[in-house]
Amino acid sequence: MYNYDFPGNIRELENILERAINLSITDTIEVDDILLDFTKSVERRKLKDILEETEKNIIIEALKRNNGDKKKTMEELGIKKSAFYEKLKKYDIC
Repeated sequence: MYNYDFPGNIRELENILERAINLSITDTIEVDDILLDFTKSVERRKLKDILEETEKNIIIEALKRNNGDKKKTMEELGIKKSAFYEKLKKYDIC
């Protein structure tokens, strides 16, 4: 977070923290819950890394919406059981 520019100042920081609270599946905000848009940053990221981070966050959000119910989450996301569990393992979710 130290390297992030916060182009929207305090409003952007508030939005980032609010989103982190909503993404967190525990009572503690973890590093993975904090999403920063580094697209305006000097640091460039590979598309694969951006897509994987996005996919992970979508899965986490869906799990939260479904109160951790994996079956409902798979159905919502349209993912087969084997692929879903591979992604959970890949992204170290749950």
